[in-house]
Amino acid sequence: MDKPVLVATVAPLIGHLTQSIQLAKLILEKNNQLSISLLVIKVPIDPQGTNKIQTFIDGCNVERLHFHHLPQPENTDSWTSHRGLFVNQLLEFQKLHVREYVSKIKGLCGFLLDVMTTTMIDVADEFQVPSYIFCTSGAAFIGLMLYVQSLQDDHNQDTIELFKTSKELIAPCFLQPIPVSVLPIIITLSRLG
Repeated sequence: MDKPVLVATVAPLIGHLTQSIQLAKLILEKNNQLSISLLVIKVPIDPQGTNKIQTFIDGCNVERLHFHHLPQPENTDSWTSHRGLFVNQLLEFQKLHVREYVSKIKGLCGFLLDVMTTTMIDVADEFQVPSYIFCTSGAAFIGLMLYVQSLQDDHNQDTIELFKTSKELIAPCFLQPIPVSVLPIIITLSRLG
C-alpha cells in the first residue's frame, strides 16, 4: 500500500513558507505513516524573494517532507505588477500544473492549504480529497481583518472614505492607533480600489 501523501500549497512568501514547514514538521512528527509534498511557487517579479525561499528550502532537511518546484510562467507582461494581485494570478496559472503533479501521486490523502492559496480547494475537490486550511498570520492581523469587516457589515461604515480621510485607525486588537499608511495592502486594496 502506498504511503498517504498530503500536498501542501503555500503562498510564495518567506514568512508563509517558514510557518508552513514548521506545521509540516509537527504533522510528520505525529504521523510516521504520512509524507508531505510541498509545492514551491516562484514569483518571477521577485527574484530576491525567490532566492531567499530557495536558500531556506536548501537548508531544510526533514524526513518525509519533499519539495516540488512548479514551473514559472514564461510571459507575465500582461499581468499586474502589484505583488499581491500578481500572486493571485500566479496561483490561478499554477492550478493546471498542480493538477498534473497531483494526478501522478499514489496515495493522495488531502491538501494542506495556506490561507492565501485557498483557490487550490478546487483542485482538491476534483480529486475528491479534503482540504485543510491553516493561517500563518498572527492574532492581531486576523483581528484587524475582522474589525474592518465589522465596520462595513455591522456599522455600515464606509471604509473607503475612512481610509481616505483618516490618518489613523483605532482597532481593538492593537494597543496603539495604527497609521492608515502602514495597513497591509490586503486590507486597503479592495477598499481603496
